[in-house]
Amino acid sequence: MRIRSVLNLTFAAAFFALLSGSSLLAQQKAAAPSPTRPKIRTITAFLNLDRTQYQQQIADALQMLRRAKTIFESRGYEVQTIRIATQPFSEYTKGLTPQQTIAFFKNLDALAEKEKFAPGIGPAMLNADDPESQADLLADILANTKHIRGSIVIAGEDGVRWRAIGATARARLSSPPHTSTASAINSPSASNPPTS
Repeated sequence: MRIRSVLNLTFAAAFFALLSGSSLLAQQKAAAPSPTRPKIRTITAFLNLDRTQYQQQIADALQMLRRAKTIFESRGYEVQTIRIATQPFSEYTKGLTPQQTIAFFKNLDALAEKEKFAPGIGPAMLNADDPESQADLLADILANTKHIRGSIVIAGEDGVRWRAIGATARARLSSPPHTSTASAINSPSASNPPTS
């Protein structure tokens, strides 16, 4: 156990040193991607979004994500995207009407396009007793945005959630053909909720 703690601290110190040297790396020319190295699909920041200050939260996260991207690219890795994932969207849109919620996500989508990041807004119907209206609202959000991704939890430790499966089917059928930004996911542990 002590060896594991020392290794974890060593790794954390090395990672911190790598990040703190990033300003020097930003000045260096990025190395050409190596064909022998795997591509990095995405570098993700997980935010507990507060809609009253989301723009500043995202700006701070983007600064860190871009620094990490620069570091990886300077080492010859290709980074395909940077991504910001949030807690379930129903937590930070509580109290808004459906129209206000869609307006909020249109603004977030415009920010994502401008700043070139992929936003994941967390799952709908995270819990077995969550209302199906969350899935319907997710379908409306996705139909009105280009870059936002979301999901619906269809199974968990409590088993298959048939209501969520039906809601997922309705959400997929009601979305425009170009909208393939919703997914159904299995949540094996309520203590480790999925992100979109």
